Amino acid sequence: AAAALVVTAIDYGQTRCIAQKCGGQDWWESNPMLGRKPTLSKVNAYFVAAPILTYLVLDNISSENRSLALKVILALEVGLVAHNYSLGIRTSF
Repeated sequence: AAAALVVTAIDYGQTRCIAQKCGGQDWWESNPMLGRKPTLSKVNAYFVAAPILTYLVLDNISSENRSLALKVILALEVGLVAHNYSLGIRTSF
């Protein structure tokens, strides 16, 4: 859970960078819940709500399913962060 949260925090920083057009780049966001060109306030709201909602869901499923869900979340986040990094998207806080 801690590893997934850390990688999600990195994703948050990268998504903030996308919203702020860091380095003068005009990247687009792939998360359909945020839209291609999210505002910084939308990014902030999403990354406050997402971990809370994830916790609430994970708290209500079996430990076996919780473990699997955390592994899936971690794998997805690592893949997204690595892809963003390969594009030159860094974190911005």
